[in-house]
Amino acid sequence: MLVNFYHNNSPRNTINKNIISTGNTAIKLLSDVNFLQPILTIKNLPENSNYAYIPRFERYYFIDSIQKHYNGFVTISMRVDVLETYKNDIINTRANIVESENVLNANNVDYVSEKTENVIKYDFPNNPFTDTSIVLSTVAG
Repeated sequence: MLVNFYHNNSPRNTINKNIISTGNTAIKLLSDVNFLQPILTIKNLPENSNYAYIPRFERYYFIDSIQKHYNGFVTISMRVDVLETYKNDIINTRANIVESENVLNANNVDYVSEKTENVIKYDFPNNPFTDTSIVLSTVAG
């Protein structure tokens, strides 16, 4: 299995990241791997690598930590980059975007929707979001 390594110069919350190839490594999995948060032990990690793509998993990954071992091996802990992995689906999503200056009142819906759900409002003591607008969006196929 091949792992392509990169140096990522873009913020984590960006689609179409500016990545520069640092090399690739062929690996053999010796046990099951969590494909959302893989931990791999490899012989040679290309220098300045902080990002990876595993073609077999069809996913991009942030390299969160690198642990060097005395025998020259390194263990890398990675986490899937959802934005880059699913960027084509995200970019090609069609949705109606509505702009509102008012906080949404669940009893007076001011947006267009194909389906309306019941909304239950919970009041939290010491709510940190009292002065913040929160946007909640769902997309279904």
